[in-house]
This record gives sequence, structure tokens and C-alpha cells, in this order.
Amino acid sequence: MECTRFGKEKIGQAEAEHVLEQYVKSRCGAYTITETEMGVIPMCSAGIENKSIGKNWIHTGARAGNVKPSTGYSFLKSCKDAEQWANDEMPVKAPGRFAFYDRLLLHILNTSPAMGKPIFERLFNKIPAKNVLDFLREDVQAGYEAKILGCLPKGIFIKAALRDFASKLVNPLFLPLVMAVLLLLLNSAGLQTLGSVILLVGLLLLGIPHGAVDHLLESGKLNSPVRAAFVVKYLSLTAAMACIWWLSAELGLLVFLAYSAWHFGETEMKSTGSNNRWLFMLWGICLLAVLLLFHTFELQQIFAEMGLRNVLLPHESVKFMALLLLLFMSFTRGFGYLLASLYLILTIELPLMQAFGLFFIFDHSIKSSKQLLLGFNSNWRKLYPKAIPFTLGAMLLGIVFYLFNVWQTGGLFGLFFIFLSCLSFPHILAMSGFYRRQNAQISG
Repeated sequence: MECTRFGKEKIGQAEAEHVLEQYVKSRCGAYTITETEMGVIPMCSAGIENKSIGKNWIHTGARAGNVKPSTGYSFLKSCKDAEQWANDEMPVKAPGRFAFYDRLLLHILNTSPAMGKPIFERLFNKIPAKNVLDFLREDVQAGYEAKILGCLPKGIFIKAALRDFASKLVNPLFLPLVMAVLLLLLNSAGLQTLGSVILLVGLLLLGIPHGAVDHLLESGKLNSPVRAAFVVKYLSLTAAMACIWWLSAELGLLVFLAYSAWHFGETEMKSTGSNNRWLFMLWGICLLAVLLLFHTFELQQIFAEMGLRNVLLPHESVKFMALLLLLFMSFTRGFGYLLASLYLILTIELPLMQAFGLFFIFDHSIKSSKQLLLGFNSNWRKLYPKAIPFTLGAMLLGIVFYLFNVWQTGGLFGLFFIFLSCLSFPHILAMSGFYRRQNAQISG
């Protein structure tokens, strides 16, 4: 016999034993206790962060995310996981909409715990028990799923959905979407300059600093000293990229686009736990296609500033295919990721520099920073001071680029992207090495 209840506070042992005793006596008569057990099952929609314990070990149960947040049960999901692992298959996650349903019920149980009983009573009174259990097991046909949802008290669930949406907006995942809306509002009010200033401040406070701790990546230790050999190597790689631009602007552009696509895709996929290199490149290519090809007039102007004339751009349909593919890949990771990625549609209405700055600062830099914090097992308050010297160094290097414009660029934006390509080249190599060492530690 098991006494289970929903609640923030644990039920006391004496209270639980009293409830069980009354129930068993009324249903079973005389009985003998042979063994007792007491535990707490986490009912939480947040993922449990687990560091890998080696390639020959597999998490299961709660650590594998198999506990159903709205019921607290994990047995069936753990059995399915075990079967898939035994067949050399990666466990397939349930569609993201079920996680959304779980969050809504948890919201309700948290704010109005008395509603839990009538909600389940209403379900079981109107829907056959087998179908309710299929729904809770996340194995129900879409048509019947709609029927079950239609039986729920709509008012309280709509209210919970609105609260869920509001809570998501303060999540860093949704920051690009919030900033995109803000920039559009500022631009429509004739305050485009203010929007650009916000992005410039973000670049100085977040965009550049996220790449200014590369001196720590080789050792993987937060307190590693700055080595002269590292500085020489870093400046040499920066100079090598600058020479490529000086020798051939066309080659410089191709190299810049190639490693940018790889790096942006690698950071995005790593943030979701994927190590698929094909997905790295696919995501990065699609992303650059969306950010650049929806602004062809401005793009050609920047190319001209770089000394590139009449650059042949892909067919018009490519940008739409890239956008749909990005949204599809986001959807496969859950509804939340799809909602967060909708800012890419809004970037179409922004100027090119604002669209790129929005992605680089409030999407890429934040996700990359989270990976760094996880890798160093630290927090941003400890890591950020380590970035200040190299952030100031990057600013000084930018001034040098501006004063000694040997590329003879015709405008500030063209020079900015050349500078960004030179500065980011050693950073991308350092980050890729950092990710490889992390993978080696996990597989080892």
C-alpha cells in the first residue's frame, strides 16, 4: 500500500501511517507490516543537470529525466528507456507539448492545490480511465488528446498558460525575442539610434567579454595565469586572418563565413547537448542565410565597403528555406525553443546591423557564456573579471584597426566585419578545442 499526495511539505510519518492504517483496515481487514519505505518524488518541470559519469554508465529514472512532472511516476518511461538503450537506440523524448501540459498542471497545483482533486475527478468522470492513463503516459492520438483537453476547466488552465508564457519571457532563452520586439518598437517610434546604442553597450558588456577568456580555455582552470606564448599565438592568428583579407577579400569573406557558420552552429547545438557535426554546420549556414539574405541591399553595400563588387547571392528561395529549416529544428527540441526562435522572423524587419547584433549579443554570446560557466563549474561573477583585461585589449586593437586601415575599406561597417573576423578567428579555434576536451572527458 502506498500513500501518495501532492504538496510542498513532506507528510509526517505519523500522519502517513494513520492514513494507511485507516485505509487498510477498511479495505483489507487484518494485516501484518513486513517492510516500510518513505520517499519524496520530485515533481518539477525543470531538467536535472547531471555531469557525465563516463561512457559505460547511463543515467536512468529521475536523473535521466524520466519522472513525469505532473504525476511523479517514472516506471514506464524508465522501462522504455532501458529497452531503447538495450537496442543501441537513443531514447526518444516525448513531444514538447506534453512538457507544456505538465508545467500548466504544476502551476495550478502550486498556486491552487485544492484544484488538483476536482481536475482529476473531472477527467476520470468524462473520459474512460484507459484513455486518461494513455494521455498521462504521453501515448494518445492527437484527436483524442484534443477531446481530453476539452474536458479540463478552461479558465484556470488559460490563466496558468498566461503565467507560463510570462515566466518564459524572463528566461534568457527568450531574451532575443524580447529584445527584437523592443528594437522594432524603438525603430517604429523613430528611435533607431537608441536601439543601436543599446546594442553597442551590449557588445561592450557581453558580446566582446564572452570571447575574452580564451586564455583560460587551454588549461580549463579558472585561475590559470596569462602566458606570453598564448598572447603571441593569439595575435599571430589574428594577424594571419588580417593577411588573408589583405591578399584577397574574396578568400577572406569565404573563410569568415565558413568558420562563423561552424562556430555559431556548434555553440547552438552544444547548448542543447548535441554533438552532431553535420547539425553544427547546417544550423550555422541556415542562420547566416536568414540574417544576411533578408537584407541584400545593405549586404551588398557592406560587401562594397570590403572591396567586393557584384557578389553573386543565392536564389531568393534559399532564405525562406533556411528560415523554415531553422524553425523546424527548433521545434524538434520543444515548443519553448520554437517560441524563442521566432525572433529570427522579426529580424527580417530590422536593419542588417541590428539583426546581426541582436543575434550575436543576446543569443550567441549568452549561450556561449553558459557553456563556459558550465565548463569551469563557476559563475559569471567569478569569470567576468577574468575577461576585463582582454576585453580592453580587444577595444584597443579595434582602435588600431580603425587608425591603420590598410584594407582601404570604404565604410565603417565593412571595416567592423573585417576586424570581427580577425578577432574571432583565434577565439573560434580556442572554443572548438574547449568543446573537444569536454567531449574527451565525457567519453573517457
